Amino acid sequence: MAYLPALGVAPPPTQWGAKQIVTGTAHHLVYAVAGAWRLLTRSRPIRAGKGLFGW
Repeated sequence: MAYLPALGVAPPPTQWGAKQIVTGTAHHLVYAVAGAWRLLTRSRPIRAGKGLFGW
């Protein structure tokens, strides 16, 4: 977010509207959830009869 205003591509976040803030937040939330999912599942295959967390 710091680079875009400096390049003249976008206004600083303090000038964003509500829609832009929600869109940016949702975008980052998707990446955060995907990253967490990958960390939780990458080296632990789900075995028959067990769920994701081994329950």
